[in-house]
Amino acid sequence: MRLSLIFVGNFREKKFAEEVVTSSGIGLKGTFVERVENFRDCYSASRNQYDAACMLGILENKYDKPFLALFTEDIYIEGMNFVFGVAIPSVGCVVSDFRLRSRKKETYFSRLRKEILHELGHVVGLGHCKHPWVMAFSNSLEEVDLKSDSFCSKCRKKFSERIKVEW
Repeated sequence: MRLSLIFVGNFREKKFAEEVVTSSGIGLKGTFVERVENFRDCYSASRNQYDAACMLGILENKYDKPFLALFTEDIYIEGMNFVFGVAIPSVGCVVSDFRLRSRKKETYFSRLRKEILHELGHVVGLGHCKHPWVMAFSNSLEEVDLKSDSFCSKCRKKFSERIKVEW
């Protein structure tokens, strides 16, 4: 599988994100930079957040699939106060580092790695895992911090099989 990697706005950790993707076994189709202004229709002033489903719709029509878009602003989906990321299987995902930030660089990178891998797992069709591995559902930073940055053996096997398929 080869992935389009999209940096939205002023996302700064481009090298780190590329490393997370390629170390997972996924190849890159290319990297792209997208302007935040292109998502103004996805912005909710009352929430001061961007609708991640709206963003996915825009990206789906513009970039080769699958894709990973990394964003610096707060995101949500209908029915949730916020999300760290959201994915559409076989299409792509958006991950925001807005709530993942920390004064400690290693904590920030650990959280970002987990959420990138988690959403890529959804892109290849994995569901949430009941074990405290990377595919566990996280609704708080504490839950992100407590889970592993690796796939459990079952999820790792499925992930490895599915990324070998050429999309």
